[in-house]
Amino acid sequence: MTTEIVEYSKTEAALADLTHKYGGVLFDVTTTEGMKVAKQGRAEIKKYRTSLEDLRIAIKAPALRRCQVIDEEATRIKKALFDLET
Repeated sequence: MTTEIVEYSKTEAALADLTHKYGGVLFDVTTTEGMKVAKQGRAEIKKYRTSLEDLRIAIKAPALRRCQVIDEEATRIKKALFDLET
């Protein structure tokens, strides 16, 4: 695995498996069975992609909130300083 984000390690491991399972595979979507297998594969991959996005949002939220607090506090202090200055 190459990720430094430990929360992503499960998805990173799945990526290797999915690449091995689906990488370079051409599905015969002209048949009912081929289309069924293609849809199943896509659904499996999509599940990991959407789960990764949900996880990204969840683990990033505290950092974003911290940045908002930093900016709000700086704005408050700057306004108080400006009021004293003027």
